[in-house]
Amino acid sequence: MIQHLFRQPGTIVLTSVIFALILAVACGGAAATPQIIEKQVVVEKEVIKEVPVEKLIIVEKDVVREVLQEVVVEKEVIKEVIKQVLVTPVPISAPVRVMIRPWQAWAGKGKRGGGVIPFSHPSDPGNWDLHRGGSVSSTLTTASPSFNQLLEYDPVNPDVVVGDLASSWEANDSGTVYTFHLHDAKFHDGAPVTAADVVFNLDRWVDPDAVRPRVGSMRVFYQFGTARAIDDKTVEIPMRIPTTAFPSWLASDWMKIYAKSSIEGKEQKELSCCPGNIVGSGPFKVIGWKKGDSFEYERNPNYFKDGLPFLDGFKVFVFKDRSREIASLQTEQVLGTLHPVTGLYEPVVMQQLEQDTGGKVKAIILPNQQIAGTLLNFNHPPFDNPKVRRAVFLAIDRRELIKTAELGIGDQASFFQPGVVFTPEETSQWPGYRYVDAAGEVVTNPLERDDVVKDPRDIEEAQALIKEAGAEGFSGTMGGVNFGRASKHAQVLAQQLKRNLGWDITLALSDIPTQAKERRARTHALHHGGTFGPTLPLPDVLISSVYRPGGSRNTSGWSNPRIEELAEAHLQELDPAERQKMLKEIVEVLKEGESQFVPMIWLSAGGALNVKIRNWHAGATTPNYQTVHKLEHIWFDPNATP
Repeated sequence: MIQHLFRQPGTIVLTSVIFALILAVACGGAAATPQIIEKQVVVEKEVIKEVPVEKLIIVEKDVVREVLQEVVVEKEVIKEVIKQVLVTPVPISAPVRVMIRPWQAWAGKGKRGGGVIPFSHPSDPGNWDLHRGGSVSSTLTTASPSFNQLLEYDPVNPDVVVGDLASSWEANDSGTVYTFHLHDAKFHDGAPVTAADVVFNLDRWVDPDAVRPRVGSMRVFYQFGTARAIDDKTVEIPMRIPTTAFPSWLASDWMKIYAKSSIEGKEQKELSCCPGNIVGSGPFKVIGWKKGDSFEYERNPNYFKDGLPFLDGFKVFVFKDRSREIASLQTEQVLGTLHPVTGLYEPVVMQQLEQDTGGKVKAIILPNQQIAGTLLNFNHPPFDNPKVRRAVFLAIDRRELIKTAELGIGDQASFFQPGVVFTPEETSQWPGYRYVDAAGEVVTNPLERDDVVKDPRDIEEAQALIKEAGAEGFSGTMGGVNFGRASKHAQVLAQQLKRNLGWDITLALSDIPTQAKERRARTHALHHGGTFGPTLPLPDVLISSVYRPGGSRNTSGWSNPRIEELAEAHLQELDPAERQKMLKEIVEVLKEGESQFVPMIWLSAGGALNVKIRNWHAGATTPNYQTVHKLEHIWFDPNATP
């Protein structure tokens, strides 16, 4: 069933604390006495309807979780009871193996296979090399189905890490060395996936001489040149620091494994430009691309996961006109947005689409998935002056952006998702985030009131800093995306900088691939950073992406010595209270407003899927739109109704 998920304030805090507790237990857990459990296995014959059935038992390190699965009840069924051994808890040094999920066990029986699904997408692919690209829209969504990772987030339970190319894995007791054992998988050209391929990819991710917007985050864990292939199916990976967080990062959809033979000898432009120049092992292969019109995939007939993928393929139509895309979803010319969720699709539009189609098309909404911010070219005047960067931080009217560009849906963006470190009520008391009522008193709920204005003290301080820095009357260009909510942000922001700082900002908006290149090159004085989503919903990921050199939103290398020190310590710390203290100190540094990234709004991501597309699930506790993009698990039910 397609789910609608709305996260309540504080959920991410709870998730972060649980995650830290899991890590602490995993380091010292002892083996437990095996238990025998019984589970029913249903062999299907003919589809009638969907109903919830037995609980699936999932072992994730030392945590046992029971998850209700959806299956199909048949006219004629054969039931048998099998016994399965379950050991819990699992110490970190024990191998982790993946249990076959019920939906996967049914693969290949002929009842859920077949069909070529039409999808929509707002842009052409911009970079087919996931190691080099950084855009979810123009790289991850389009390239991911052709490749596998070592680990992945379970498509049906997206908050659980399971094996992909890895059949099992283990770490030593200190968490300094991980060992992975590989399935007998093959690349699209028929060559086997080997440990040597994995080692090659690890080193390519962290290549110190290459730009790696997303996969470069692995540099915090892995040192170039240190992994080794023990044999063709076993790879050993030492850690830069003792950690149990490595599998969570490794399961990101960006961490793809390429055939080494397809990469060597090619220039980067050959790898980025064209599907097929990089060989993968994934469930689908790209078979055509007509720029500005469509791109198409077909099923990998030799996929190592028996019976998967369910679909014969899918075709993606490019819609740069949003009204045409909505009309195509309404008339079932396309059956879903490829993402299926992205910041490019405003939740309010997707909700209206569901209402207009009587539930035939379901809105998919994930709260607080993306942070909209402005990048300042801090290597060039006037933004090389920290006073100017602080002035922009103070002058932005975040409430106005939410009310005008987001129709009131969103949160003022601090530096982490709302509630992770500080609540929105606490954030509303900071300089730059303050709003006052008619009596001049700062309020705690500015988004819920119409009788407030931005605190005049913040505007006055910003103007004074501009005068001190000699940046009065500045004029320059601001890059950004030329459609959707991002273009609205840029327009409102330019007006605010004119009104509050006296600057004359000319917009230079373009399509997603172009703006991504311009952003990395810092072509403009300012750049609306688009709607950036952290690779994973973990504080460490956001820190490495935005506030440490080499991150996908910090390719120019801004750094702060104290943040560097705290970031390293936070990765290694297992005590939840200590981790939280470190995050608070990082925020105290960033509150000075001297970073190259000025946060504006936390946004919800939206998208839509027709009810005929089955088995797509949003995350239960840590929803993230940058995982589960291979699409091997979805199937087509032509008879499904709202």
